[in-house]
Amino acid sequence: SVEKQVAIIYLGTNGLLRDVPVDKVSEFEEMFLTEMEKQHQSILDNFRKGKLNEDDLEVVKTIAANLSKQYKK
Repeated sequence: SVEKQVAIIYLGTNGLLRDVPVDKVSEFEEMFLTEMEKQHQSILDNFRKGKLNEDDLEVVKTIAANLSKQYKK
Protein backbone atom coordinates (compact mmCIF):
# COMPACT_ATOMS: atom_id res chain seq x y z
CA SER A 1 0.00 0.00 0.00
CA VAL A 2 1.05 3.59 -0.47
CA GLU A 3 1.24 4.30 3.26
CA LYS A 4 3.60 1.35 3.80
CA GLN A 5 5.83 2.51 0.95
CA VAL A 6 5.90 6.04 2.33
CA ALA A 7 6.74 4.74 5.82
CA ILE A 8 9.67 2.71 4.48
CA ILE A 9 10.90 5.64 2.38
CA TYR A 10 10.72 7.80 5.51
CA LEU A 11 12.93 5.29 7.35
CA GLY A 12 15.49 5.31 4.56
CA THR A 13 15.64 9.05 4.05
CA ASN A 14 15.98 9.72 7.78
CA GLY A 15 18.84 7.30 8.38
CA LEU A 16 16.75 4.87 10.38
CA LEU A 17 18.00 1.89 8.37
CA ARG A 18 21.72 2.64 8.75
CA ASP A 19 22.30 -0.15 11.31
CA VAL A 20 20.50 -2.74 9.19
CA PRO A 21 22.74 -4.74 6.82
CA VAL A 22 21.64 -4.45 3.21
CA ASP A 23 20.82 -8.15 3.00
CA LYS A 24 18.51 -7.81 6.03
CA VAL A 25 16.54 -4.71 4.95
CA SER A 26 13.60 -6.73 3.59
CA GLU A 27 13.38 -8.70 6.84
CA PHE A 28 13.52 -5.46 8.84
CA GLU A 29 10.83 -3.84 6.67
CA GLU A 30 8.53 -6.81 7.21
CA MET A 31 8.98 -6.71 10.99
CA PHE A 32 8.54 -2.93 11.06
CA LEU A 33 5.36 -2.98 8.99
CA THR A 34 3.91 -5.87 11.02
CA GLU A 35 4.49 -3.89 14.21
CA MET A 36 2.95 -0.78 12.65
CA GLU A 37 -0.12 -2.69 11.43
CA LYS A 38 -0.70 -4.42 14.77
CA GLN A 39 0.01 -1.55 17.13
CA HIS A 40 -0.07 1.72 15.19
CA GLN A 41 -2.49 1.45 12.26
CA SER A 42 -3.56 5.05 12.86
CA ILE A 43 -0.03 6.23 12.09
CA LEU A 44 -0.04 4.29 8.82
CA ASP A 45 -3.38 5.95 8.07
CA ASN A 46 -1.76 9.33 8.73
CA PHE A 47 1.08 8.44 6.32
CA ARG A 48 -1.58 7.72 3.69
CA LYS A 49 -3.34 11.02 4.38
CA GLY A 50 -0.07 12.97 4.54
CA LYS A 51 -1.05 14.21 8.01
CA LEU A 52 1.80 13.16 10.25
CA ASN A 53 2.59 14.95 13.46
CA GLU A 54 5.69 14.93 15.64
CA ASP A 55 4.22 12.31 17.97
CA ASP A 56 3.65 9.95 15.03
CA LEU A 57 7.20 10.43 13.81
CA GLU A 58 8.62 9.80 17.28
CA VAL A 59 6.73 6.48 17.44
CA VAL A 60 8.09 5.51 14.01
CA LYS A 61 11.64 6.41 15.07
CA THR A 62 11.31 4.47 18.32
CA ILE A 63 10.02 1.34 16.61
CA ALA A 64 12.77 1.52 13.99
CA ALA A 65 15.44 2.04 16.65
CA ASN A 66 14.20 -0.86 18.75
CA LEU A 67 14.05 -3.22 15.78
CA SER A 68 17.43 -2.17 14.40
CA LYS A 69 19.17 -2.92 17.72
CA GLN A 70 19.16 -6.61 16.86
CA TYR A 71 21.32 -5.91 13.80
CA LYS A 72 24.06 -3.96 15.59
CA LYS A 73 27.31 -5.82 15.92
